[in-house]
Amino acid sequence: MNANNKGYCRVVLDKNSVVFFIERLSKIKDDVNRCNVWRILCDNMRLGTISPQTLLETVIKHIVPEVEEYTLPIILQAV
Repeated sequence: MNANNKGYCRVVLDKNSVVFFIERLSKIKDDVNRCNVWRILCDNMRLGTISPQTLLETVIKHIVPEVEEYTLPIILQAV
């Protein structure tokens, strides 16, 4: 995490992790952790490790149960 502009970490998920999170994203109970996974998936799409179609399918599957208001802008920026 970027704490006071002192550090940054880019997370690139392997294929097994992508499948794991895509299938279970809306089951992550902690809002901060779920939002971070959304960010990571969107960033991985920008990096080309996840296809836009895969991310769009993930959004369709998991956006309805999403309750965190800060997640939608993250998703809309990526899609």
